[in-house]
Amino acid sequence: MTGTNFLNTPDGRGRSPWQKNIDGIQSAYDTFTVESHFTATQLHNLWPEASLHTQWPGNGSLGDPIFNAFYASTVPSLDSDAETATKIREAGSALLDKIGSGQHGWVLGDARPTKVKAIVALEPIGPPFINAVFPPFTAARDFGVTDIPITYSPPVKAPDDIAK
Repeated sequence: MTGTNFLNTPDGRGRSPWQKNIDGIQSAYDTFTVESHFTATQLHNLWPEASLHTQWPGNGSLGDPIFNAFYASTVPSLDSDAETATKIREAGSALLDKIGSGQHGWVLGDARPTKVKAIVALEPIGPPFINAVFPPFTAARDFGVTDIPITYSPPVKAPDDIAK
């Protein structure tokens, strides 16, 4: 899923089609995963606060018109977080060079330190080194806040160089 999904560009050309595995192995969330993790969490109680999720319009389940419209706008994503971060660093850095904006602040700030004054991480992907949003909590982000190397002082060449 993406934070935003433009089905049409501002000039009306339409978005690029999904081309299976063109950039790597991709997958999409099924309706159960979207319901249980995002739209109807109170029905599944995967974490203690899930029952407090009451702000989704409609019932958040397959068959509800609001859920169906939302689910229709989801797109596949690369299975590899490291591959995603590498592609974001490359494409996002090029975008940052042109317009001064982009996603994935840590790798972009590292790639273009003279163009990024600060990174405001209101909802980062999770804490360093672990996926702690949805159980099961698993190891993640080998370089702390990223899946790929960024600049540290003192320098870090491999994940094992970082004290955890």
